[in-house]
Amino acid sequence: MASGKAEKIAAAFFAASRGGDLDALGRLLADDTQLHSDGGGRKIAALNVIRGAPKVARFYAGLARKRPYGPPRWSQRMRINGLPANLTVGADGTREVTLLVIAGNTVTCVYVVRNPDKLERLWNTLGGADAKASPSSATS
Repeated sequence: MASGKAEKIAAAFFAASRGGDLDALGRLLADDTQLHSDGGGRKIAALNVIRGAPKVARFYAGLARKRPYGPPRWSQRMRINGLPANLTVGADGTREVTLLVIAGNTVTCVYVVRNPDKLERLWNTLGGADAKASPSSATS
């Protein structure tokens, strides 16, 4: 898929997932979409793979309703291992990376990594970017 098209789909997904927009998520997710998350036993994450567009969409709608902390204090879009990704630091300081597999015009798989052990090297590579973040530096 052309990088520009994938980036547009990714941007639409990240906006819809943050806002819990069920209609938009329904258009963006493949019927057999899967969501995998990893908190490493140290951060909250889904314990099982979430399968199917309706369940993944409801998962994000539920998260949007439960976000007591507001928008992330830092966010950056990039590609990781060739996949569109969004790195965030939540208002509570939790680091998270969400990666998307996109085929055609839909998201076929979502990977959410919150495991601090797995994220440490990535954040160090970025120069500890979130330590410099201010609330006004969020980009998504």
